[in-house]
Amino acid sequence: MFSYVPRLLLVVVLWALTFVSFSKINDHIIGKVDAYNIIKVCQNKNCCKRNSDILQTIHNLVGMSDGVDGNTVVESSGCLSQCDMGPNIEVTTKGDKKTPPMVLNGMTDVQTIAFHLGELSTTTMPTFPLVPKLLIAASKVIETSETFATNGQHEEQIRYLTSVIGKLEISSPSTTVNAHAHAVRARAYLRSFEEEQEEKNNDKVISAIHDAQRVVRDLSAVATPTSLFLAYRAWTDAELILAKQQKQQQNNEKVIDVLSEWYRAQPKYGTKLQGEIDSLRRLSVES
Repeated sequence: MFSYVPRLLLVVVLWALTFVSFSKINDHIIGKVDAYNIIKVCQNKNCCKRNSDILQTIHNLVGMSDGVDGNTVVESSGCLSQCDMGPNIEVTTKGDKKTPPMVLNGMTDVQTIAFHLGELSTTTMPTFPLVPKLLIAASKVIETSETFATNGQHEEQIRYLTSVIGKLEISSPSTTVNAHAHAVRARAYLRSFEEEQEEKNNDKVISAIHDAQRVVRDLSAVATPTSLFLAYRAWTDAELILAKQQKQQQNNEKVIDVLSEWYRAQPKYGTKLQGEIDSLRRLSVES
């Protein structure tokens, strides 16, 4: 009987140690899974005046990709305070109680945002992913290309975007920034086409459709709502141009198909899109 007690005690101790060990391992695993970064981007009008594209830019830098760890969530936010120092973002590591949230001010351009995010990954927030240089460069090119668009230099915008898309398609095709570059270029093709004074060439319209389809068919999983909106708008408008050129109202069915697909992909625009669909159907009946 006395020999049985030590054995029982040994079993109890081993069981307790095993339970503690597994608990620690489990806690460690849960910590690994639960620990992720959240970037809140202030969308207050004062911040947006200084950088209206900040939300898309941060998506481009840390969005889903082959080169960036997929443990960062980007979301829009209300005022984060200090709007006079904006645009502002707040970075939090969920599951890390040791690191307090950080508010970063003055996020006015790609270079500034990339620099501060890089500082986070190397100093205060080791869990924050380091942004690959290619994504920074690509985001900077998109930012510069939009300046050309503002000045009506759409050919220059297309040239800039084409150079970076070529690199992204080789090195980082399945990235948020690649999807956005295609969407912006689709819009640029159409604007360039509309401004042509001489006999218009449909090559740009077809190119716009190809870019838009690349976004909505191949890259929709990594594209932002903004990129999807730009792509579907460009695709719809391109199909309308082709239908008008052919002067065959039945071709509106192709446009309606695109609008219907857009409706399913982004139902938040449902009322507006349904209005466009109804208008095109009335035209088809009248013709």
